[in-house]
Amino acid sequence: MTCSFNKAFVVTCLLLCGCASKQEEKETAVSVNQQAEYACKVIDSYDYHEAVPEDRKADSEYLSDSFFGGDSRMGALVLNGELKDSGAEIYYVTSLNIFRIDSMQVDNVEEEKTLYDLLMETDKHHIYLLLGINEIRYNSFDSLIEHYQWIIDEIKNAHPDVHIYIMLDYHPRSVSGLTLEELNAKVDDVNSQMIDLAVRNKCYYLDIDEALCDEDGIVREEYVFDGLHLNASGEAALEEYLLSHKVSEEDYVKKICE
Repeated sequence: MTCSFNKAFVVTCLLLCGCASKQEEKETAVSVNQQAEYACKVIDSYDYHEAVPEDRKADSEYLSDSFFGGDSRMGALVLNGELKDSGAEIYYVTSLNIFRIDSMQVDNVEEEKTLYDLLMETDKHHIYLLLGINEIRYNSFDSLIEHYQWIIDEIKNAHPDVHIYIMLDYHPRSVSGLTLEELNAKVDDVNSQMIDLAVRNKCYYLDIDEALCDEDGIVREEYVFDGLHLNASGEAALEEYLLSHKVSEEDYVKKICE
């Protein structure tokens, strides 16, 4: 058979003639693979409007691939419990202001690192964030949410395959300068906006009130030592909740190829 020089058939003809170059064979294989990929679609059935449901307890492999970062409320996980010995990265910044996440030094590392630095450097695939309580006295949370969006964008740009868990603010018993009624209303407001943020960005959100609050919807008195920060009992309740509430992606994400 004689090879045709018609460009539309040259690769096929060369392959039939046995005279195609390795590069042409490679390009043909890539083209076939691309066509096959185009015929596949990923279906994500997870409902991002809902809080993360109870799931199989996180194992050591999952925990060692997890990053927990936030303000001083996250410090309880550093001081107590099994998470601190699990291989997970856990960092906190006292009085962290979300607008200074890239300038305030982390408390529990010797190097001069910010939480932003550590988020950019981590190789973990599950990132948990607990932010927003130090801005709770604001009259509006629009700027807080805008900056939270920037943080999520930065994380996703640095780590495209990461899974982000937004931990909602639990309802404290007290924060200076606010009545309990004012405090509850503000926490409800910022949490509502953080849920919207999670939905827009396909992030998971955790309603940790489920683990910590009493019948009145505020953190149990026996779980805090100052009305806000968790003691050992509160940390144990939070940790148990985190270990048993995660998203197993294989249960929700399917790849279907025609």
